[in-house]
Amino acid sequence: MCGEEYCAESAMLAGMQWVAEQGASVVNVSIGGPDTAGVDIVEDAVNRLSAQYGTLFVIAAGNSGADSVESPSTADAALSVAAVDRQDAIAEFSSGGPRQGDLALKPEIAAPGTDIVAARSGQAPPENSDPVDDHYTRMSGTSMAAPHVAGAAALLAQAHPQWNGAQLKAALMGSSRALDGVALDRQGAGRVDLAAATAAPVVVDRGSLNVGRTLWPHEDDPAVDTVLTYQNTGKAAAAVTVTGALTGPGGSQAPAGMLTVTPASVTIPAGGTATVTVTVDTSVSTPDGRYTGQITATAGEHSARTLVSVFREPESYDVVVRVLDRHGAASNAYNSAITSWTGEQVRYAMTPDGYTTRLPAGDYTVGAVIATDPDTDQQTITMLARPRLRLNADATVVLDARTAGAVDITVPEPGAAPVMSLASYTTPGGDGLDYYFLYEGTGRLFLGQVGPAAKGSAFSSLVATHWARPDGTGSFWDTPYMYNVGIGTKGGVPTGLTRHLRARDLAVVHQSMRGFAGTAGALGSRVRGAFLSASVRSRLPAGRTDYFSGTDVTWETDFVDMGPLDKPTTVTFAAQTDRVYRAGKTYREEWNRAVFGPAFYARPAGSTSPAGVTRSGDEFSAYFSMLVDPVPGRWGVPKLKANGGGTALYRNGELVASSGLPGSVTATLPGEDAAYRLAAEIDRGESAQISTKVTGAWSFRSAHAAEPMTVLPLMTVRYAPALDAGYAAPAGRRFTIPVRVEHQAGSRAPAVTRLTVDVSYDDGATWHPAAVSGGGGNWRATVTHPAGGAHVSLRAVATDRAGNESTLTTIRAYLLR
Repeated sequence: MCGEEYCAESAMLAGMQWVAEQGASVVNVSIGGPDTAGVDIVEDAVNRLSAQYGTLFVIAAGNSGADSVESPSTADAALSVAAVDRQDAIAEFSSGGPRQGDLALKPEIAAPGTDIVAARSGQAPPENSDPVDDHYTRMSGTSMAAPHVAGAAALLAQAHPQWNGAQLKAALMGSSRALDGVALDRQGAGRVDLAAATAAPVVVDRGSLNVGRTLWPHEDDPAVDTVLTYQNTGKAAAAVTVTGALTGPGGSQAPAGMLTVTPASVTIPAGGTATVTVTVDTSVSTPDGRYTGQITATAGEHSARTLVSVFREPESYDVVVRVLDRHGAASNAYNSAITSWTGEQVRYAMTPDGYTTRLPAGDYTVGAVIATDPDTDQQTITMLARPRLRLNADATVVLDARTAGAVDITVPEPGAAPVMSLASYTTPGGDGLDYYFLYEGTGRLFLGQVGPAAKGSAFSSLVATHWARPDGTGSFWDTPYMYNVGIGTKGGVPTGLTRHLRARDLAVVHQSMRGFAGTAGALGSRVRGAFLSASVRSRLPAGRTDYFSGTDVTWETDFVDMGPLDKPTTVTFAAQTDRVYRAGKTYREEWNRAVFGPAFYARPAGSTSPAGVTRSGDEFSAYFSMLVDPVPGRWGVPKLKANGGGTALYRNGELVASSGLPGSVTATLPGEDAAYRLAAEIDRGESAQISTKVTGAWSFRSAHAAEPMTVLPLMTVRYAPALDAGYAAPAGRRFTIPVRVEHQAGSRAPAVTRLTVDVSYDDGATWHPAAVSGGGGNWRATVTHPAGGAHVSLRAVATDRAGNESTLTTIRAYLLR
């Protein structure tokens, strides 16, 4: 149904249509994308097919954490599934609700989804999975949780063949095991409990009751009545008590009269049904906001629960957005978003007459990327934004592409061709819109601003373009140069933009890329905030001259060692952020030099990324690379080609969590202070000539973090020896290795007090102490290479004043000649 990287909507629709027509009672679906405020085409299909065929679509909620539940699990009829671990704790990655628009409760149920062992495809690359053996692999995700629920639904359908999908959904939700202390938006009704579902004497016809949004002001809100039907599946009459409870903003209980159930008790004859009426009245005096809870029907020791949600809208107004193309015609070829300056963003579906939405009072950015003459040779792209819409009354915003101006940016090299160009804007809330042109310059791009600039705010816009020498095959292999132009505008969007750059407008960066002959590397740059780098491949070793022109921007550059030319993969990855290159200045950068070892995230100012090793409250996260070159400020990612390895976290000597991915593990920790050890290893075996095996062990103490995120006080040791192009040093000589000890950027760590370095010439079978001098972050280790030796392994132990310790071992750190 899907390709390797994505699922086309047409394929999803065709697949769901086919399986429903075949009479399937239960369908497991592990696809998803961003939810929108309306009902998208795939959600509509789920609802329509469920109603037409009685099918239950069990759909993974997504893997992006809180406030990110994905479509189509957000369809009313879908059963949206979250993931829990073996301790019934919600997985940190598991997408939570509410859904966009009416803020209904999604996901609706949870199931085991962490470290699930399942059959492994023979075509799955080891670096993209966590193999257990040749036939099985370990994976985590809501796509591993959904099949548990689908299986439970299938067994329940076997026991009750007369039930339709809605009844199966309600029975599973109503009997699930509620997780104490977990928000309904993360767990739904709770963790699936098949035994309870099959033994339940009383079942309800609805698993969730979403009243939706009631419009401000509320004095005249009508009460909303909903009938719930309870069925007695047993052979004796059942006395049932029905209660309801709602929790509002800040965890407050809803006032009396907001939620009522009548009658409060019913007696259901054997095999019969009874009904109660649930009334939600938002006209009562209570704070505005979202209320969630449940209706619980209790029969002896058994209960059946129905989730309830209602959004008592705060002061809100209608916003009408009209979109016109460059001919002045109403357009449906656009991507539009309204973004709150507090961080929430809603994207809107394309309709020829624009759209209308309702939003709380506040500051917003309204924007769109508009295509004129789409899918023709004359197509142009216009990016328009109203930087600030202060919403305190109903408003209309017209995004008219005719008001935008052309963008014309050229570089001084006449033989250069565009690799990539982009336009974007970013709001004070962090989100925005962007558009990328691959293999194009800015000739089809137009920019414009609607309304006044948002001076003094964090709103900004960006235009960037990247150029290189074409190789005649449609690519840019071995280009000797690269032009990178980034133009930022603070507070607004320029109406058109013209820059004809000359040599004196540019900074010059001489890039040196190391590597073994017969291998390839990709080097590219992007403006900070851009999603893609303009990476171009070279045969290694290689050199390139890059030219930069930046206005109100900083640069990120990254390099990938892709390994053999005929079998490209990700051998190593390194990146550096927040670089500023001044016009008229010359700089030098070296990439892919040895010794490769662990490096933590080089955290830019203001970054809230959990990359590196961090703790947020009691949520621990490690995400770093075990193979990064030793240039200061470089960092990487864990997903590299390897034969084996993994990561483990220990608390007071006992294993807390582990994964098969070197440099990556997450865990929920107790709040009390404790001694921790993080261990990681990557083993590249015979696939690599240097840094064949790298291991690290970090000891530190940690307790509950009151701050939103704490960067933990881990150290890494970086070696920067002077080696030749083949990563080799002279054999039979005394040799000094510069050594740098670094704490994680952003950590509150004391000074390094001690460093020892050992050297081995037999792959770690025997070790000899090196002479170490220096202090603080900068040290030197002196060794004597044996005549006839082939390679050098290094082991270091670093300790700081607080007692934090790091032990790092690198087998075959470099070669000898």
